[in-house]
Amino acid sequence: MAKKTGVKSVRKEKISDLIGKMKSDYLVLPSFQREFVWKPEQKARLIESVIRNYPIGTFMLLPYAHNKDLGICSFLKQDSERINSPKFYVIDGQQRLRTFLELLHPPRSFTPAKKIVFGSREFKVYLKVDVDPDRLPTDIKKPSFVISKKLHVKEEIDNYEEQGAAREMPIEFVLSTQFINKWFKLAFKNGMTKNARKWRRNVLEISRRIRAYQCPVESISIKLSPEDHTNIFTLLNEGGTDLTTFDQLSAKLHRGEVKLRDLWREARNKYPIFDDYHLDPVYILKVLVLIKKHQAGSDGLACKTRDVERIYEYYKDRNDKVLAKDFAVDWNAACKYTAKALESIRYDYGALQSKYIPYTPMIIVLAAIKWSVAEYNEYDEKYKGLIKDKINKWYWGAIFNKAYE
Repeated sequence: MAKKTGVKSVRKEKISDLIGKMKSDYLVLPSFQREFVWKPEQKARLIESVIRNYPIGTFMLLPYAHNKDLGICSFLKQDSERINSPKFYVIDGQQRLRTFLELLHPPRSFTPAKKIVFGSREFKVYLKVDVDPDRLPTDIKKPSFVISKKLHVKEEIDNYEEQGAAREMPIEFVLSTQFINKWFKLAFKNGMTKNARKWRRNVLEISRRIRAYQCPVESISIKLSPEDHTNIFTLLNEGGTDLTTFDQLSAKLHRGEVKLRDLWREARNKYPIFDDYHLDPVYILKVLVLIKKHQAGSDGLACKTRDVERIYEYYKDRNDKVLAKDFAVDWNAACKYTAKALESIRYDYGALQSKYIPYTPMIIVLAAIKWSVAEYNEYDEKYKGLIKDKINKWYWGAIFNKAYE
């Protein structure tokens, strides 16, 4: 339960002020907050809502000073030790704030901002400059004047003349009058026509509207236990993108100082093959569960979602605290052998991309088998060749017979 009554404080803040507070780490995130998951079109829709002066919801903050045990994560910095004097956690509104930071924060110099990577594709978000903000399209089923576009070649992000011909300005320039003027000069090198001057006025008016937009911000003066915050985190996200098993475990394991998101980030850096195959981190957790069941001599070696959801029970001490070091050892082993399984799938079985794996949960089984053969010392060295042959028969037999279960 919360340890003292909360006092709410509601105010309104400009987008540019919120961006500044994220950059300075005045606003931070709990260390187990979910990763940024919005699609490019969702980001475009948010900016379009702002320009139309539609409500986008309240941002909910929690004082950092009273809740330091929730961990800390910067909107910009990877290293939490470099974060100085944070004031508030963002407990609702991360997706919207990250969109502002990513799309509306002008670059330091007149260069295109970083591309948006979603899945295996790259995107950029553009503003249709020929749309009169006083005569906005009535169709709001999809963004109509703030648009996301897939990139096909590198030159698409900085060919300003082509952007001018398409009447599409990169959205990251919209809050800088200097950059707006420079873009129009480069986009219309043959001279500013009457239409181009009109379009420039459109953009300046849109810029003014974004600058003037007021976001409702609610601060709750309360001290929460990690359990309280986990519950709030889950409830707040039920209205948006569904929480995954990994999201929920990140919150639960954080009580024992297991920083699951940090572990996953480090694993992706160490094993780039995870990103190559768009690996779901829950697969790592399922491999870990199979390892723990095998070590315990369990008869049933199936791994279901409910087994993963209770994974922390393997690591509790007498005080019901999760042992972070023990978890990290097993996590690292699961990562190591999942990477080896993917390497086999790529080089031994020829599935060069994830779409060529007929049944992706085979990754989990193959990783657990590789761990058992290499680490569990259950087999004599002389039998490893026979074991490899047996694994090959299992893999191809499952595929040709479609008997994956």
